[in-house]
Amino acid sequence: MSGKVVSHRAKILSMYRDVLRLSRTWERSSERQYIRDEVRTLVRKNKFLTDSKEIDFKVHEFETRIETGIHYKIPYPRPVNVAPGATGKDPETVTPVYLHSYKEGTASESSPRRKANVPIYDE
Repeated sequence: MSGKVVSHRAKILSMYRDVLRLSRTWERSSERQYIRDEVRTLVRKNKFLTDSKEIDFKVHEFETRIETGIHYKIPYPRPVNVAPGATGKDPETVTPVYLHSYKEGTASESSPRRKANVPIYDE
């Protein structure tokens, strides 16, 4: 492995452990489980990436999702409302970085609760 890949690997594993620790502090058990499932899914999905730029982008997305979740105190991606044609740009260019994995599809996105857009309250 090259030095850059080893560096990425160490950073991602550190972030992965930090998110698992963070999930333990979340109030609702359903949200704790969502955080654990989401981080596992995304790390496993991206573990075979080799392009340095793509890895950098995914690391940036990972960091953004962590910071957004902590700031808004919600583990789910924060929705973005952009009216079609309002910006004069392609919808792909105005999509926040933390939503790119959702556009690609994740395990948690296929959850029946998420598809129905039903709030999950178990406590």
